[in-house]
Amino acid sequence: MTDHDPDFHNPEPQHPVVRAVPHPGELDARGIPLTCAHCHARRD
Repeated sequence: MTDHDPDFHNPEPQHPVVRAVPHPGELDARGIPLTCAHCHARRD
């Protein structure tokens, strides 16, 4: 077992950071609309 080093930098945050940009239209990747496989929604 190793000792905890409080000065050691941990690059992984406690909570993941989610970055999202609002987009009013349908999600479209290279001309193909993206849909949810579960609910068939065309966008979030």
